[in-house]
Amino acid sequence: MKNGYTEEAEFDACFANLGVQDKPWQIQMDVYLEDDQSNPPKFRIECPLPIKEVKPGETYVVFQNKCRPGFDILFHLHDETHKGYTFPKHADEAVWSKIGTTCPDERWGKNEVLSPKRVLPDGLTLVVNNNNDKKEDGNPIGLFRYTLNVGLNGEKPYLQLDPGGDDQNGMRSFTLTR
Repeated sequence: MKNGYTEEAEFDACFANLGVQDKPWQIQMDVYLEDDQSNPPKFRIECPLPIKEVKPGETYVVFQNKCRPGFDILFHLHDETHKGYTFPKHADEAVWSKIGTTCPDERWGKNEVLSPKRVLPDGLTLVVNNNNDKKEDGNPIGLFRYTLNVGLNGEKPYLQLDPGGDDQNGMRSFTLTR
């Protein structure tokens, strides 16, 4: 027990709210593309989740699911360049994610943390799931990097926007017996 916290107490709190907390949190993250001429492209993300600075200039969104089975994240793109940037039509081209602190790029081309679901028809909203799973050793995944790809009318070549995340609570699962 640390500071009055126990895994049992967290389990009891989650179980008591099972009807409320049996679905992923739905979170909107607003992505503002400010400048496509700078290298890397200048952008910012605004969201209701906490942000922590790992080192100067390097921030991560903190994903603490509070007993829910992860997050459904809606990345909503705001093209402040007014040039017509959107996400690619195929969700698996719109995001790549990787555990650790290295940004995934086109050579990586897969997802270890975020599962792409769909891009809405206007191309401005990408829907992904973050199960916020635990690692095999039972600890949270911790820091991860992801790349959001945007292109003029969703086409290549993509601008790669690379924010970071920090999974803190592994997904809870319950087996109910009667």
